[in-house]
Amino acid sequence: MLIALAALAMASGTADIELLPPLASEVVPGVPETASHIRGMVRANVGLQYQLDPLVASEEGDEFGAVVHHRVGGFVAVQFTPAKRVAFDVAIPLAAQFGNQVGYLSGDGVGLQDPVFGVSFGLQQSEGSDLGLRVALSAPLGADEMWLGDAGVRGTVALNGRIGTKVVAGWALGANIRDASNQDEFLALGTEFWLNAGVRIPVGAVEPLLFVAGRTALRGVVDGSPTFTIEPGIGARYNLTKQLALQGTVGRGVTKGYGAGDFRGRVTLTLRKAPPDELPPVVQVIEIEEPPDELVIQFQPEPEPLPPVAPPRVEIPQQVVFGINDDLIPPAMLVKIDEVAVTMLINKTVDHVVIEGRASDEASFEYNYALSERRARAVFEALVKKGIHPDRLSYRAMGEVRAGGVADPQDRIVTFEVTRYADTPAERAPVATPWNGARE
Repeated sequence: MLIALAALAMASGTADIELLPPLASEVVPGVPETASHIRGMVRANVGLQYQLDPLVASEEGDEFGAVVHHRVGGFVAVQFTPAKRVAFDVAIPLAAQFGNQVGYLSGDGVGLQDPVFGVSFGLQQSEGSDLGLRVALSAPLGADEMWLGDAGVRGTVALNGRIGTKVVAGWALGANIRDASNQDEFLALGTEFWLNAGVRIPVGAVEPLLFVAGRTALRGVVDGSPTFTIEPGIGARYNLTKQLALQGTVGRGVTKGYGAGDFRGRVTLTLRKAPPDELPPVVQVIEIEEPPDELVIQFQPEPEPLPPVAPPRVEIPQQVVFGINDDLIPPAMLVKIDEVAVTMLINKTVDHVVIEGRASDEASFEYNYALSERRARAVFEALVKKGIHPDRLSYRAMGEVRAGGVADPQDRIVTFEVTRYADTPAERAPVATPWNGARE
């Protein structure tokens, strides 16, 4: 918020003072997303924010005006995973500034901030935690004399991670390595160390969150004023669909470092898109004996017709386990979907299967009923994409009804029940590709 003025000469303003970087992130603001173990995963963010007084001038500790008074900005950030645990990301930010209170210092105008290009590596991943490494470069394309972009290339290296399922905590610890040319008579910026962290609590459709961003610089204000910056904030995330989420946060700087203003408001729309899985074809090898050298024809009496045989009973014991407050099929459960699909593809006499979704009892009955229906629907769609005709499937919500009648707070599962067999499988019209969710 507060920087010092060494002289009244014109300052160039060539440096990026932003505290929260533009990122394709799902956890909390300022924390990069670890490279997914799902090949083809896409994450994207579109963000808008407003800042009040992110850069204020002072002389000998006394403030006398905002260099950047009002800043309205936005960014687009995309992360793509071309291979397991390796992801590339790009972010394009821009901003408009007005209300400069120090006429001889630049600050007002509209301009592009430095675009960011990064690569992330997933070092460790499990159901409850992950650890990653991210390396990024900021191209010096930002607007000059507006405190939007550096004079040279800026490098960033960071360790980031996530832990927890019921309460998700994310963190990132890194350094910004700046070019030595980012200096003038007003402000000299060098290498910075930073820590961003926060928690998000999935208690329902609306998930509250807390975050804090902190930074300290090896070089800073010319007269030695503080460069230690801390900005805490609060917010909430609302899950619009299983792929789209809307997040809003507000924050305020509590120290005199640059980049954290008297107020920050940010709204972010997040997209997460995983590629559809394809079930490999079931191949049966049939051995055909070679015909004998001499063909002998024997006539036998026609056998008596055999009584009809009831189709064999088939059980589907698999269970698909979901994460808390989540209707996305976890990657570890995809093998269960494959097993159910293969069972139905091989056993044509299984004419109909009911998919039953359940939920634990942390939230309200109405919310749990809707969540269990979305889980069952997700498994229904996954099986149709594996080649199971939708006429052979139906799904229903069981809400908080327990499997087997036994109460279990972790009962976030989808189960399968065979309800009809057929001696002769019915001829069904093929499903159009791509399937749009409607029965033929």
